[in-house]
Amino acid sequence: MSGHAAGIAEASLGETAGLLAEVVLPTVAKGPLLRRDAVMRLAGQFQFDAHAIARMRKLRERHGKGPVVVSLAGRRHAILLDPDDARRVLRETPDPFATDTAEKHAALAHFEPRNVLVSSGPERAERRGLNEAALDSTAPVHRAAVRILDRVGRAAGDLTAGGGFGWPAFRARWLAMSRDILLGPSAAEDLLLAREL
Repeated sequence: MSGHAAGIAEASLGETAGLLAEVVLPTVAKGPLLRRDAVMRLAGQFQFDAHAIARMRKLRERHGKGPVVVSLAGRRHAILLDPDDARRVLRETPDPFATDTAEKHAALAHFEPRNVLVSSGPERAERRGLNEAALDSTAPVHRAAVRILDRVGRAAGDLTAGGGFGWPAFRARWLAMSRDILLGPSAAEDLLLAREL
């Protein structure tokens, strides 16, 4: 987040410590992009998500709607507490809400170095336009929604048919469904392709 924006609450030191302990560290431990199976089992056993939700609710009760700024390691981060916060951040990017962070550069540098999330200025505007077109953001419903909902319904049916499922089954089905939606039905169960990706 860049600068100090008017109308944005600041988290206290105690709130920042609570967010770090109950939201940030568990999320990093689970693996923000690629989940770690052993940590996911611990997360379920010790209810990491329930603690994170309770922490976010406390923050919302104290500060109400609107992003809350948390200072960590000398940098300012906006914590979103309401759906309208997401709209505000999108509307007010890149100032005061910068998306071009060192973490995103590190994560995307190898496979998407020109991603809109790590762009600024005119390049960002051009790349964001391409994303908006791909996401059908001007349409009330994405042009592929019917197909996507069909695939999601099938995946959910497959997972729940046995009466219960754990993280490994969910992850495998999620990845297969994602390949199906993005690359077509023949890619869904193509494990060689999955490894290559």
